[in-house]
Parts: sequence; structure tokens; C-alpha cells
Amino acid sequence: LLGKFDSANSYLNESLRLSKIRKDEEMVSLSYISKGILFRRLNKNNEALQYFDSGYQIAQTNGYLIHMQDAAYELSELYKDINQYKLAYQYHKVFKKVGDSLFDIRNQERIAQLEMKLIFEHENKIDEMQQEKTRYKYFLLAFCLLSLLIVFILVYGRLRIKIKHSKIQQENLLLESQLFKNNVIIIGFFKVPDTSICIT
Repeated sequence: LLGKFDSANSYLNESLRLSKIRKDEEMVSLSYISKGILFRRLNKNNEALQYFDSGYQIAQTNGYLIHMQDAAYELSELYKDINQYKLAYQYHKVFKKVGDSLFDIRNQERIAQLEMKLIFEHENKIDEMQQEKTRYKYFLLAFCLLSLLIVFILVYGRLRIKIKHSKIQQENLLLESQLFKNNVIIIGFFKVPDTSICIT
């Protein structure tokens, strides 16, 4: 157990050292709280209390609510173990208050996410409606063009029929005229002279 403690403590000391070099206050706070948990398990309450308090102070100063809640909980439990119930109660109230704040923040985040989702869905629906409207316009345009094409084909077809019919009529009239002329010539050629006229 002591071997594991030494290994964990060495790791946490290195993490604390690097966090201070990088001026990463959040990791410093977390490292202190983690060291407090480690020392508390070994019933080294004085050392644990110092680490918890250091982690709590840094978290409170910088507004790291999750670390502040964790440190307040550990301090409350530790003070309860050493029979300092007044301090245990005070840190328990802090733990609950910070927990409520985190709950509110998470709810606000959920509400914001829900609002963003609704806005996104609404915008998508508007886009879909716009696309549907555009598709309808194209369909209507295609239908109108097709209708015009059909009307043009029908009119053109009827016009061709009329022209063809007129051409046939003209050809028939021409043939009839030609036949009539031929008949006149034939009749004139075979016409018998009138011999009933008397010469006196």
C-alpha cells in the first residue's frame, strides 16, 4: 500500500510542479485536491486538510465550480470525521450551493442546446420548404413548356394537313381544267360541218 502511495504521490507532485510552471491554476487546484484524497485514505488528516483547503481556495478564486464542489465535499467529510461539525456543515452548504449552481448552468446549457436545435430544425424546415417551392416552380415551368410544345405540334400538324388538303384541291382543279380543255379540243376536232344551209 505504501508503495502505491509513494508512486501516486510522486506522480501528483510532478503534476503539481508542471502545473505551477505552466501557470495552469485549474490543474494546480485539481492536483491539490487529489493529494488531499490520497492523504485522507492514509488517515493523514492534517496534510489532507491543507491540500483540500489549498485546492478549494484556488478553485474559489478562479471560479472552477466543479473543483470547488469536490473540495467542499471532501472538506465537509473530513471535518465530520474529526468531529468539527460546524465546519463540516458550512462546507456541506457550500457543496450544495455550488451543486445547485452547476445544475442551473447545466440546465441553461441544455436549454441553449435545445434552442439551438429548434432553431436549426426550423431553418432546415424553411430550407426544405424553399427547395420544395423551387422544385414546384421548375415542375410548373416544365409543364407549361410541354403544354406549349404539344399545342405547337397539334397546330403545326393541323396546318400541314390544311396545306396538304389545299394543295390536293389545287391539283384536282388543275386536272379538271386540263381535262376540260382536252375535251373541248376533241369535240372541236370531230365536229361535223352543217350541210343544211342552202345556197341560192
